[in-house]
Amino acid sequence: MRRYLSFSLALLICLTALLCSCSGTEEKKDDGRLNIITTVFPLYDLARAVGGDCVSVTNLLPPGGDSHSFEPTPKDIVNIKNCDLFIYIGGESDAYIRDILSSLDKSPNTLVMTDHIPLSPLHTNEDHNHANDGILLDEHIWTSPENCRTICRVIKDKLCEIDPDKGEIYTKNASVTDSKLMQLDSEIRAFADSIGNKVLIFGDRFPFLYFAERYGFEYYSAFPGCGGHSEPSAATVSSLIETAEKLGVSAIFYTETSSGNAARSIAEHTGTKAVMLHSCHNITAEEYKSGVTYISLMENNLKTLKEAFSVVAD
Repeated sequence: MRRYLSFSLALLICLTALLCSCSGTEEKKDDGRLNIITTVFPLYDLARAVGGDCVSVTNLLPPGGDSHSFEPTPKDIVNIKNCDLFIYIGGESDAYIRDILSSLDKSPNTLVMTDHIPLSPLHTNEDHNHANDGILLDEHIWTSPENCRTICRVIKDKLCEIDPDKGEIYTKNASVTDSKLMQLDSEIRAFADSIGNKVLIFGDRFPFLYFAERYGFEYYSAFPGCGGHSEPSAATVSSLIETAEKLGVSAIFYTETSSGNAARSIAEHTGTKAVMLHSCHNITAEEYKSGVTYISLMENNLKTLKEAFSVVAD
């Protein structure tokens, strides 16, 4: 499959180069704003927050899209070439981004988050507190608001470098956003410190590694990370049921990208409840229209966790 995708991307890049040579480079809209392209919703949202009215931000992944099956179009590649700043995570799933950038005769300014935030290794259920030989690394760095403070800062620094005349605006916007992220982090920390049984069991993929590490949660899941798995095997479900009963958890979790069927099955067998936590990887068209932000999604996650752990919100 990876070989097929690499061939498809190579063909797409060749076609894009041909289109550009035949029709010329797509014109930029010169409205005085920096044109920024991002790859996941948290980067998109934080770039909007820091840039404010001085930037125009587009997320490469459209609302409702799945990043694990996303393939860029020729127009996407042309837009990346012409943007003022391209922001991406930089992990293994962004290999296609590196292929695109290396194919361009002129690359845009880029900001790669793995240059600023180290990735943690994924873990298995059998050894979820130890590195899995360092082979697979988790890229969902934004599930820790503390990491988002770093993202906010490096975006601000990059915008000030590209557009120094508006540096004061970017710095002020970043300070406001940082204060909100710091408050969010403090509230989640207070919640985590208030509970005794700090265990998260996901009948699903597990994109919350950095969240668990930041706030000291033990965790078990049907699959490590957020790979291309669908439904867990009967043996995996049975193991999670046994773990949930042994540890006396009150809820089984799943993500917004899942059917939740496995989590509901485990919850039914253990007399608990199935609860959805939003990974913030992407949002739906409805969420986009309603104006959700990374912070509002994480605040809702905190409310959900308080209810799941039977902690009354302040």
